Amino acid sequence: MFVDSDDWVHEDFCLNAITAVRKHQAQIAIFDSAYTDGDERDGNIHRSLLPEGVYTMEIVLKERLVGRITGYLWNKIYKKELWEDIVLPVGEVWEDDAVLHEVIDRADKIVILHDVLYYKPWRQGSLTEVAFSKGEWAKWVYIQRKKRYLYLQKNPRI
Repeated sequence: MFVDSDDWVHEDFCLNAITAVRKHQAQIAIFDSAYTDGDERDGNIHRSLLPEGVYTMEIVLKERLVGRITGYLWNKIYKKELWEDIVLPVGEVWEDDAVLHEVIDRADKIVILHDVLYYKPWRQGSLTEVAFSKGEWAKWVYIQRKKRYLYLQKNPRI
């Protein structure tokens, strides 16, 4: 699992996510998150656009590549073997998005939960906020989408 240093998780984060993975013999669980002000539980809830359930890698990867599943690493829990030889790029905005498709591609089954288990406070000065304020948003969207496109070219079965 991944938790950014300034974020926080629901007290049942691990229990709910691991229970779902074990129950469905999945390698990844994807759950909902909320953008909040500080430590408030109310906030803008970010949901997967797929209904709660168990999915194959092909379905989840296609949904990720078209943007219906977020590219964040932190609203998911993974079997650690999926990460073997995958390295997050240094110095990039949205480094999550640069590798998530590779991790999903290694899973057989993925479970989606519509439980808010992760809370992300809006924070001035975050890398994403700085990229947006400097007008670099489009650049980073392009860079990460190009990586996904090149990955699809190498993996036409998806």
